[in-house]
Amino acid sequence: MINLNKLAIVFIILLSVATSCKKKKEAIAPVANNTLSEPTAEKKKSDPINFQELGEPLMVYERTVCFGKCPVFIFTIYTNGFATYEGKLNVEKIGFYKTQLAPAKVDELKKSIFENKYFELEEIYNTPKVTDVPSIYTTVTIEHKKKKVVAKTGYPDSLKKMYQIMDQFIKYTEMVQMEKPQDLKKEIK
Repeated sequence: MINLNKLAIVFIILLSVATSCKKKKEAIAPVANNTLSEPTAEKKKSDPINFQELGEPLMVYERTVCFGKCPVFIFTIYTNGFATYEGKLNVEKIGFYKTQLAPAKVDELKKSIFENKYFELEEIYNTPKVTDVPSIYTTVTIEHKKKKVVAKTGYPDSLKKMYQIMDQFIKYTEMVQMEKPQDLKKEIK
């Protein structure tokens, strides 16, 4: 009888989590056209972003959902410093943003990639018994090398340092909101 009560409680909790996530996703439905907008009272059309001209991203950094209030976003930096940010849940900036990082910031990221031996890291860091943590995906492409790392738990301090650099970029870089580009690549998943 006790096991049946526990099973009922778990089912109710899972049902409430599943339905609340669905409502949040509907609330941030993407915009359908491919023009960018400047943050002014009257929207001005600007040229669409040509992602093919930007080439392969230097780094794609993504944090996924958990059962709590984990930040959910994708931050992509290209070699020329152009960056896009898509805030999904539990972040200050919800929606699509763009920015231009200073060359020194791009150099800082490249230096961190090599100093922290990103290409020597394992592809997956995970403890299967721990389920209520977000996944952190990073994909780095530099000097004709490409590597993807998925981290949930037990990842090294060197990877944490790279995450801290990316989190600082997101927190302190001024970004301009834009509409969702139709050709926005989902580099990781």
